[in-house]
Amino acid sequence: ASVGFAQSAGLILGGSISQNNILGTGNFASLGMTRSEYQTKYNFAFTNPYFTPDGVSLGYNVFYNATDYSKYYDDDDEVSYYSLNSVGAGVNLGYPISETSRLTYGLTVQQDEIKTGKYTVDEIFDFVEK
Repeated sequence: ASVGFAQSAGLILGGSISQNNILGTGNFASLGMTRSEYQTKYNFAFTNPYFTPDGVSLGYNVFYNATDYSKYYDDDDEVSYYSLNSVGAGVNLGYPISETSRLTYGLTVQQDEIKTGKYTVDEIFDFVEK
């Protein structure tokens, strides 16, 4: 667990739990959460280090991140106002290359939703609309 404070973000609370050897299987799992006035983050990851008899590992993760600076301003008329929601998932394969090293390939898919204020400059608005 963690507790922090930043003048720009206020109180920051976080927590995570991870287990390297779930029920003696060798599998790894972690779950985490962070929360502040403007941000919320959740993540989960799981890895099976012995997915194949040759020691190839298979892992996956999912996450959700939300950032909303609208609370920082009195209304959404500010030029720099924005909010961003991201949700995603990933998968990875790890190939052992020595007793202590592994080469890992991964793919992550992420969807972002960005909202801007009324007076956002055209360059930013055009980028968001693409």
